Amino acid sequence: MSAPFYVCASGVVINEIAWMGSVPKSGETSSAAASNEWIELKNLTSASMNLEGWSLAAEDGTPSIALKGVIPGGGFFLLERTDDNTVPGITADIIYTGALSNSGEKLLLKDDQGDIVDTVDATSGWLAGSADTKETMQKALGWITAPATPRGENAGSGSSSATPTPSTASSASASPLPYTESSAGPSSAISHASPVKTIKAYGGEDVSSMVGTMINFLGRAKGLNDESIDSSARFVWNFGDGETQEGRSVVHTYRIPGTYMLGLYVSSGEYAASDYMRVQIVPNLVSVSGVVWGIDGYMRFANSSDIEADIGGWSIRDARGHEFVVPSHTMMARRGDIAISNSVSGLLQEAAWVPLNIFYPNGALAFTYGGTTSVAVTEKTTENNRAELQDMPKAVPSSEVNTARITHPSQSVTASPSDNPSSASDTKEYATADHAPLVSVPFMIAIAISMLGAGGFLISKKFF
Repeated sequence: MSAPFYVCASGVVINEIAWMGSVPKSGETSSAAASNEWIELKNLTSASMNLEGWSLAAEDGTPSIALKGVIPGGGFFLLERTDDNTVPGITADIIYTGALSNSGEKLLLKDDQGDIVDTVDATSGWLAGSADTKETMQKALGWITAPATPRGENAGSGSSSATPTPSTASSASASPLPYTESSAGPSSAISHASPVKTIKAYGGEDVSSMVGTMINFLGRAKGLNDESIDSSARFVWNFGDGETQEGRSVVHTYRIPGTYMLGLYVSSGEYAASDYMRVQIVPNLVSVSGVVWGIDGYMRFANSSDIEADIGGWSIRDARGHEFVVPSHTMMARRGDIAISNSVSGLLQEAAWVPLNIFYPNGALAFTYGGTTSVAVTEKTTENNRAELQDMPKAVPSSEVNTARITHPSQSVTASPSDNPSSASDTKEYATADHAPLVSVPFMIAIAISMLGAGGFLISKKFF
């Protein structure tokens, strides 16, 4: 009667979860080892069970695993993430993709009829397991934290195959078992021990972002009885790039592309806990795609990446030293663009100078927009189709930018080649990267026609 008892209609349960990965193997980094996740199922019956058509999935959809194969009576079924090297020396029954969140998941095991046969609800945080020691979450009378046992009986399962040695059983440092039974027989008392309680830290989900963008992180902490201790605990963040910051809510900007392991360390009194997240940082793919000069003009930014970008805190400075800071939490959609009005920024209205320097929130130069030597021209545009400079050259180093001044048509300018766009309606003044002839083509044609007319008049007077 002392053996663990599970209520499961099918007899198959989720038995062990290595949500934290594993200890690094030889030549493996800690961040790579954190991806060595695996899940083990157990057949509590004596009959083999065909898992064809079954599924194991997190409620949020990641991971989502289609099962197949046979799990023998009393046997185990091992699911390894990414490849069969996740658990060295033990062959996986299923290879799957998709990470388990370090802050918890709700896992659903369903049979071939779609009925739920077992559930692990850890939406408020994993019920056991340690990201520090890499001990796994194992099912006994409840969930316990113990050294990993892939394809083996869990700690405290009551199986004779897992009987500890006398020194291990009596050691105070050994992982606690949910119960111990005296060898004296059924009449002996049964003592129940609980896993050592500690606090828990939650740093959030994995993040994908871009160089130079502001990323907000919010930590959570739970006490010994799963109560919130957010207001009393100490939160320390290690961003993985050499910088740290203290506080429950922090903002950080990564300067260099890479894959970082972000660590959150929480302490409260004599207790401490940690959590780790993966942060994927890609190169900056935000650029200025075009400008329209004048009080009614604007500057257009384009995001050519597949990641949403927060450009809040970026600053735009022209050659005169005039500066505009983009408001906080200005989000750009993936493959999207936005326009900032000149009347709002105070830039590009009258005799503005290029280049424009764009800076990240930490003051580092993001890129320089110079285009080419430009002049102001008068163009006809429709109300719904304002003239806009398109297909400007990509950002170039500030040392290579030609900083020609943009002026009114009445002022002297130094022009470079370009094509003048055209349409119809009211007038607008804006910059182009095209020729600006000192004498327009229509004016030259008019002069030629006048000269021909005058010549014809003189000839007719002489001969007629």
